[in-house]
Amino acid sequence: MRYLIPLQENLGATSRISFHFGRSPYYAIITHDESADKMEVEIRSISSIAHGEICGAGDLVEKAGADAVIVKGIGPRAVQMLRGRGVKIYTTSSDFLNQVIEEIKAGKLRPAGAGVVCR
Repeated sequence: MRYLIPLQENLGATSRISFHFGRSPYYAIITHDESADKMEVEIRSISSIAHGEICGAGDLVEKAGADAVIVKGIGPRAVQMLRGRGVKIYTTSSDFLNQVIEEIKAGKLRPAGAGVVCR
């Protein structure tokens, strides 16, 4: 599974999770191979994912090659677009990337409900 996680900063594992998916300057791309218990983490700026283009949520996910997003908040149009493309949306209350990584490893991701939507 490949996850896309919005970040407020690029400080490695101690990067803060952004409160809004589409307005983040950085994103973590986490590739988790459960069968091999292997995880790769890469942090990229929005410009390196979008190559200077203005992107919506669906484009960001597609360009990052993600199957799922892990968010604190996300707009209703982004939710609709991602779900329409079959992208899974998970929510986190964690503040830092290393905490989200532990949620992934422990299988404790929570599917996003209506409360994750930002207006």
